[in-house]
Amino acid sequence: MSEPPKADILLLRRHGRHWSEAQRQLLPDGVRDRQASHHLLECKFTESCNAAALQQALGYDYFYRQTQQLAAGELQTYVVSAKTPQRAFLARFGYTPAEHPGVYVTAQPLLDQIVLLVLNQLRHEPQNEFLRLFASQQRVRRETISTVVRQHTVTPWAEQLLAVVFGLQRLYQMEENAMQKELTVEDVMVIGDKLRKQAIASATPEEMLAVLSPEAMLAVLSPEERLAGLSPEERLAGLAPEELEQLRAAINAQLAKEQQAKPQHRRKSGNR
Repeated sequence: MSEPPKADILLLRRHGRHWSEAQRQLLPDGVRDRQASHHLLECKFTESCNAAALQQALGYDYFYRQTQQLAAGELQTYVVSAKTPQRAFLARFGYTPAEHPGVYVTAQPLLDQIVLLVLNQLRHEPQNEFLRLFASQQRVRRETISTVVRQHTVTPWAEQLLAVVFGLQRLYQMEENAMQKELTVEDVMVIGDKLRKQAIASATPEEMLAVLSPEAMLAVLSPEERLAGLSPEERLAGLAPEELEQLRAAINAQLAKEQQAKPQHRRKSGNR
């Protein structure tokens, strides 16, 4: 061809027999429970899911398996649709709801290899947050962005990822005619990073504490601040007998040291 085809493809490769629990937390419904070692997601974010999209997916599925020398069961291919397909389209190709809302499968020959994911219908669950950010319905995007901002503003998520999320939030609020140029990923991240920093600066103590783990909160406190306000009994709670004995010995040693220093101070004062 004179020009390469335009494609929006996400490839996931699993190393090992199963997804780890940490990986499953980031994999959407329809993907996380399928056992193929390679997953190919064709993303349709700006156009409707139609017969041509299914043909493309079949082409990607075939040629990827050929180039990677994979058996049929080693690759699972998906069409990810930001827009909700019409019922007539689903009926024409035999797509019916599968294990979760927004996940469709078909028994038609050839197409039975292609799973359809509809972003407007995916459950409002943590594992679906990333894909739901690209749903066509504003209600779904706003609901997801609100959850991401509330839960992940001050968590150990990568700053670059949060910058993309906040940048998407701002772009969804802007009118299309307000766009003066085509934005790159870097442009979106610059916009989002400013919003991320503003969100952190404006967060109340209660909001910060609501998303921080006890370990994260203690990490920023000095030893004195950690013990402030605790009674002696509370400070010693949980110590093993041997730890209490070591602490008692250290206290006695410190008291003895202080007692030895006191007479020396008095003799120096008397000489003056």
